[in-house]
This record gives sequence, structure tokens and C-alpha cells, in this order.
Amino acid sequence: MLKVGDNAPDFTLPDEEGRPVSLGSLLAAGSVLLVFYPRDFAPACARQLAMISERNTELAAAGVVVLGISTDDLESHRRFRQALSLPFRLLSDVDQTVCHAYDVLGLFGVNTRRVTFVVGRDGRIAGVAKATLRMQTHAALLKRVLDRSV
Repeated sequence: MLKVGDNAPDFTLPDEEGRPVSLGSLLAAGSVLLVFYPRDFAPACARQLAMISERNTELAAAGVVVLGISTDDLESHRRFRQALSLPFRLLSDVDQTVCHAYDVLGLFGVNTRRVTFVVGRDGRIAGVAKATLRMQTHAALLKRVLDRSV
């Protein structure tokens, strides 16, 4: 898995509306929080994304763009984003290209592990949180981002 200081692989993926989103173009404006999660509508995933959603205004004020990424399709993302009223886009990596690049696929390549990366404007990984069920790990990374210590 990528670690702090590594170059973040650039990518372009469709959001829930099918619009292409490129990491490189977003980095021109600020940092990006990449939130990899296993499945839309899974209870732990809903908790994870809702927790981040609650801090989205603060993240945006700090110049951080949030992107959720899983291998679910566009329609599933569209329904999930609407159901949770998420203020950030969900990207679909159905062919697992980006998940492979970030080494976040689960055991035997099934599902995506719950990993959050902070990518700085320089394109390098500035912070990582990996925890399957302990949302406090991801919350601690968010706090460090907002405290500007990442």
C-alpha cells in the first residue's frame, strides 16, 4: 500500500453522474481526500461517509476536496449519494484500476479495503488511515487535516 511521501497515482474516473474526474486537475486547486470504501449501502461504509460528510464544510474551507471511491457502479453510487445526501462525489472504479494502483483491494481482490489518503497539492501522499471498522482512525486523520498537521 502507498505510504506518506509516495507519489499518488493520477487517475480519471467517472462520478455518479458519469462525469470524468481527474485527480491531477483537482490538485491544481488544493489537497484531495481519497476515501476508499468497500460497498455502497453497507452499514460501516454509510457511517464512514456520513462522518466525513459532517466535516465537509470545514474540509472545503481548508481547500480539501473529498472523493469517495469504490468498485460499485454509477447507478449504485447515484442512489447511495442521494440516500445519504452526501455533499461530495462518488467515483466508480468498476474495473479496479485505481484500487490496484493504490493497493486497496481486499483479500483475493474482492471489494475495496477501507483506506483514506490525503494527497497534497504536490501530488504526494500526505496522510493515510487504514482501518476496517475503527472509524476513529479515519476521524483522527480528518482532524489532522483540519489542524493542518498533514
